[in-house]
Amino acid sequence: MCIRDSTHTVSAPARRDLMRPLRYAWRVPLLLLHVVLGVLCLLYTSPSPRDP
Repeated sequence: MCIRDSTHTVSAPARRDLMRPLRYAWRVPLLLLHVVLGVLCLLYTSPSPRDP
């Protein structure tokens, strides 16, 4: 039983390390979306040369 418990504790961190990139993968598109929206807002609110 001790051998089985020790192999189980070894496999858990390995499984957690495989899931680590997936946990952070959603942050990259979210960051890019914020950058794009920020640029669009700056372009929309900046005064244009056509305004008197």
